[in-house]
Amino acid sequence: MIVSDQLKHRTPHKTHASGTFEAFTLFDLLVTLTQKPESYRLYLLIGGEEAVIAVKDRHVVMASFQDKLGEEAVMSIFSTLESDHAAEFLLEPFDPGQQGDAWAIKTPLEQLLLAVATMLDKQRARKAPLSAKAAKTHVRRAEPAPPRWRFKLFR
Repeated sequence: MIVSDQLKHRTPHKTHASGTFEAFTLFDLLVTLTQKPESYRLYLLIGGEEAVIAVKDRHVVMASFQDKLGEEAVMSIFSTLESDHAAEFLLEPFDPGQQGDAWAIKTPLEQLLLAVATMLDKQRARKAPLSAKAAKTHVRRAEPAPPRWRFKLFR
């Protein structure tokens, strides 16, 4: 997978992985990254804007996106990613000593991902009634069924 130059310049370190979210979700990626007691920095390119999420020892410890930091940034990343299926990511090793306090995320991963799932469900529910209502106004009449041939056996 070719990652855009906008993400490539971000990381002078060895890249562990890069690609898009065509085959899996950010939710899946974060759960996978938190299975090992290692530290990673995940750079994302969403709608032309950069985001970063840091994972340290099985915890999401910091995030930044647009003008948001911490948990608010995580929520915004997931919300924006919902409508951008061409978003890219780049994963690199992370030195935990570089963490800034302003980015700090104190919420445990399970609670954070539950909050994300709840937020996405509400976001989808707000969109669903509009599309269901629109679908009712544009109902097509069904085409008449083709005639069925009946055969009678004569003896």
